[in-house]
Amino acid sequence: MENIILIICTFPKKKDALKIAKFLIENKLCACINIFPCDSFFYWENKLNKEKEYIAFMKTRESLFEKVKEEIEKLHPYSVPEIISFKISNSNEKYFKWVLEETKEVKI
Repeated sequence: MENIILIICTFPKKKDALKIAKFLIENKLCACINIFPCDSFFYWENKLNKEKEYIAFMKTRESLFEKVKEEIEKLHPYSVPEIISFKISNSNEKYFKWVLEETKEVKI
């Protein structure tokens, strides 16, 4: 059976996160996306930055990672968006099945 993953991505504004989340859910690329405000610290162009951002936790099938990444890169306002994923090794069975049912199956 296919794995599910958690994709993490940060956004400069809530409206950016909501726009991309809506697109990914409507196109069955993610089953669920949670969006939270966060404080981010990072170096960019040799300068230490502290920014208010929004972080999105996206749950989807592992086979959809490349497509989700491609769509985020197209729509995201940052030139270098954070797009990282983790395999979900443990989940309750009903949630696992729900994620698979709510996302597209990719035939390779």
